[in-house]
Amino acid sequence: MAKSRSGAGLPVLRVQGSPTEVGRAIGETFRAKLAEVVESTREMIGTLTGVEALIRDKLGARLASAQRYVPELYAQLAATAEAAGVSFELLAYLNAGGYRPEVPVGGTGGCTSIVSRGADGVVVGHNEDAEPSGLEDLYLIDATVQVPGGRRSRFLGLNYVQTLPGVSATLNEHGLIVLSDALEDFEPGEGVPTDFLARALLDQETIDGAVAFVRGVPRGGASNFLLVQGQRIVNLEVASERLEVREILEDSFAHSNHYLEPALACLAEAPRQHSVQRLTRARELVTPALRIEQMKHILADRQGPPDSLCRDRTVGAFIGHSARREVEVCWGEPDSGTWTVHAL
Repeated sequence: MAKSRSGAGLPVLRVQGSPTEVGRAIGETFRAKLAEVVESTREMIGTLTGVEALIRDKLGARLASAQRYVPELYAQLAATAEAAGVSFELLAYLNAGGYRPEVPVGGTGGCTSIVSRGADGVVVGHNEDAEPSGLEDLYLIDATVQVPGGRRSRFLGLNYVQTLPGVSATLNEHGLIVLSDALEDFEPGEGVPTDFLARALLDQETIDGAVAFVRGVPRGGASNFLLVQGQRIVNLEVASERLEVREILEDSFAHSNHYLEPALACLAEAPRQHSVQRLTRARELVTPALRIEQMKHILADRQGPPDSLCRDRTVGAFIGHSARREVEVCWGEPDSGTWTVHAL
């Protein structure tokens, strides 16, 4: 059965202030849902006493890297945990490798990102896939955050109550669009978790700044970041110890949940069929100069179930245009959910 919120738009949280104030607002707003998600995670890990100590042992080095290189984001997550009255360690676990760690990248999870360049800019589309229960965790964040150096950072994006913004699809006030898709980390590292990296990208003013930031910090995880700004498209395949940056010269491109760059693909496990199938179908459908309505049809495509582009794991969708300061988002599967428009 298709999941949708027929007639209902995606919930929106508008927040502003320092990272700590933003984190506190998220924790207070979603206190009940955060408690539910965190406790289900505790049950998933096990009912062992001292589970927080086990997490500290497992993730201690990564979290120390986050505290060193992106201290404001570490403080934001800590403020969320405190305001919601939940375990910081368990919330950190949910921000160090995926929002649904019980469904690893190698399982049936994953998302799909698609871009199409035309004369007036780039249309981007992203289907957000998760556990079906993730539908209740998804919302749109409209944030204005004070960042180090006295600057502000404003962005609009899909997010989950338990994650730092940036893990899905986001547009910032500089016209930088970031689409994130999880990858397998074949060489686990102890640097900054990729969920923290994804959030930090939202504060960048240019694609070059985003690439420089990723190059400049140690990494602890893997993800694909598809970056769009103006007429430019750049794809980053990020692993703990390796990074491949590709300037996309073609006018259409897509990515799912496996490595495309040969230097990384040869080191990873063979891609999962669901990821290959979604990518193949996206490539069949995407063409240059797509209009927004045409991108919606692609995101709603159901050919080849259960691993179609729109499937029972699709909890939301995102469409943006690099020349506009607005996004369209869908709550639920894009062939039946409600699309709403939100502007910066």
